[in-house]
Amino acid sequence: MENNEKKASASSKLAHCLVLSYPAQGHMNPLLQFSKRLEHNGIKVTLVTTYFISKSLHRDPSSSISIPLETISDGYDEGRSAQAETDQAYVDRFWQIGVQTLTELVERMNDVDCIVYDSFLPWALDVAKKFGLTGAAFLTQSCTVASIYHYVNKGLIKLPLTGDQVFLPGLPPLDPQDTPSFINDPASYPAFFDMILTRQFSNIDKADWILCNTFYELEKEVIKESEQSKLPENFSDETTQKGLVVNWCPQLGVLAHEATGCFLTHCGWNSTIEALRLGVPMLAMPLWTDQSTNSKYVMDVWKMGLKVPADEKGIVRREAIAHCIGEILEGDKWRNFAKEAVAKGGSSDKNIDDFVANLISSKSL
Repeated sequence: MENNEKKASASSKLAHCLVLSYPAQGHMNPLLQFSKRLEHNGIKVTLVTTYFISKSLHRDPSSSISIPLETISDGYDEGRSAQAETDQAYVDRFWQIGVQTLTELVERMNDVDCIVYDSFLPWALDVAKKFGLTGAAFLTQSCTVASIYHYVNKGLIKLPLTGDQVFLPGLPPLDPQDTPSFINDPASYPAFFDMILTRQFSNIDKADWILCNTFYELEKEVIKESEQSKLPENFSDETTQKGLVVNWCPQLGVLAHEATGCFLTHCGWNSTIEALRLGVPMLAMPLWTDQSTNSKYVMDVWKMGLKVPADEKGIVRREAIAHCIGEILEGDKWRNFAKEAVAKGGSSDKNIDDFVANLISSKSL
């Protein structure tokens, strides 16, 4: 038994996975967590991001994580999308330069067996197939949101939306405001609409694996420095006895702290799944993209929190927030359920084991 484990460990270390993220924090975080799981299972992992994003990353000297970082170019090495004339120009340029620089990276490393790529970057699969590598698409958003996008892509949901509700297999009835913002308001961000609704699915059927940032039991059916000027004068000083305002914090550590009783969140998928994983009740205030759909599930499906109601002008009042906080602090129904799903032997754990086993067996052929 011990010899077999040593052999499996030795062979698995031969398998090398490039993990490529779309250059945004909400995409990098789940792919980093996935990379850590692969490394824990003995797979050699290299995390890949753009040159501009890499300049803002700093390795924690106390961390035991040994995952190396490599870079490619999105064509805008000094400012990412802010450097581009339009969002569409950024997406198009990234596709062109991304293919070129990812190809150069694979050629230089010369030992890559698999590319796990953010589904927002489908051209990475073309690079993988060019070199005869395994290609795995990673959907960073929820399966629910991905399925809604898929139905739109296949023409099964017609835009603009008509009627009072959207009815889809396996999903609760959705009001238009419960759907992702790209669905409810298709003209809001045309470049991202094209990337998410069209390009994302352009070749996904050719991927060897489709990995989802979720677990079966869950879906079986930062204030920025530039925002400081928006705070009232002396706000931080006057609220020191009531709270703390920071530019950034390690969210996982905060959510895991025993003193955290409620999480006021926009319901981005990473924040949602982290809160579920740690059993923290949520107070949902969705803003755009997938957040409205996620908040619908938080309140009506998982019953893990409340959505703060807006008034007739679409403004969320402090009284409404205070009322919801009072209600939500009493609820902890989903704490044990969420923890069990990602525990050893849970669905997430088993599916990663299957992916690792397949990667190892492919390497030995």
